[in-house]
Amino acid sequence: MNAIVVPCSSKYTYALNTLLNGADYYGNTAEIHILWWGGRSDLCNEFFDKLELVRDSLGFKVKIIDLKEFLKDKQPRIPDVGWSCKFGRWRYCIHLGEQGYSSICCTGADVAIAHNIMPWIQFVDNSDYLLCGRNIAGGFRFDFKKRDACTSGPPYADAPFFVDPIKHKVLLEHLYAIGQQHDMGDLAAFNYAVDETNYHDKLVLLPDILWLRNSAGLIADNVLFMDILGKQHLVSQLTKQRLHMVHGKWFMKAVRDKYTRGDMTSNKTGAKNPVVFHEFHKFFNSEWKLKLTLNPTHF
Repeated sequence: MNAIVVPCSSKYTYALNTLLNGADYYGNTAEIHILWWGGRSDLCNEFFDKLELVRDSLGFKVKIIDLKEFLKDKQPRIPDVGWSCKFGRWRYCIHLGEQGYSSICCTGADVAIAHNIMPWIQFVDNSDYLLCGRNIAGGFRFDFKKRDACTSGPPYADAPFFVDPIKHKVLLEHLYAIGQQHDMGDLAAFNYAVDETNYHDKLVLLPDILWLRNSAGLIADNVLFMDILGKQHLVSQLTKQRLHMVHGKWFMKAVRDKYTRGDMTSNKTGAKNPVVFHEFHKFFNSEWKLKLTLNPTHF
């Protein structure tokens, strides 16, 4: 069995909707497990109501897990939304392994699915190797032996993370243990866990240019949202390949505007990508199966 695990809170409802619609639109079949942390706005209620209406038409099962309830007896260090979404997902992945799931993509609600990622999910099934994003802002000069809350220096990104939770339970357990014991971000914790469980040589890094696009200013590449064989795809003009996932709060108009004003409105390559990513989110919140009311604050 395989699954895509997505922790989410109410403020990421539009992003979660993009992820679900994108997963269906591009032909993904893995179950999607939403680790929901409380809170119900009008938008959330609309999302869950409409999800019930289209659930049977999606190409996969959707399971909603009450993350707060799930973690109740698992000694969360800080029982709030931030800690629980960052570290509770690892405990849930362990749980799935115990239930017989042998391939998981663990990601975040703001990491939109923009392609069929099933080949990568199937790759890690019973594999000695794991797949993770590359942190383009980091590198291997990062000091793995110096514990601090560094958020930008490590080489590995913790989402997306493809893993067989049965075979690599030790890494997932160590990730959760670090979260229980130390006050640090999930990115730093992920890198320390990889080092302390000797997983460096088992990680296969996914190229940021196609999998995350983590920095609006570090990749000189224009992205197009265009029709290919009857479907809309995000395409890297530099590599001539379709993007698989895109990380960022691009569903927020304010975030789009932040990266397209001032010196970023120049003719720099890639300067208009935030507009393209925003249109991508707009498309998947209004044009596919699970259509939500577009709030002018965001769109």
